[in-house]
Amino acid sequence: MKSFKPFLYIIYTLLFLCTLLLAYLNDSIVATFTIEKVNQFWIYWSILGFVLLMLESVFENIHISSVKRKHEKLNLENNELKAKLYDRYVASERNTLLPTSQSRIETKDDI
Repeated sequence: MKSFKPFLYIIYTLLFLCTLLLAYLNDSIVATFTIEKVNQFWIYWSILGFVLLMLESVFENIHISSVKRKHEKLNLENNELKAKLYDRYVASERNTLLPTSQSRIETKDDI
């Protein structure tokens, strides 16, 4: 997708520049070539721009949905790792707080 978007941006820029040029020179082109169906040309030209825009939108939505799926998967994995880390922390705290036979307090009877 990263290599596809710049390609489409170049095509959009060229389409926009050609549209500006043709709109500016429309009267002289019609007079030079005696074209009677100029409106049909503009209809096809606008359909081409619309199709390119829709293709870009479809590919963008596909890319966004795949990125969201990856993000949700990584977020779930991150939460699982946090839970495991917390469980280890709680287990280690429990082990240090429990009295062992070596750490018992000596009383007067033991001396």
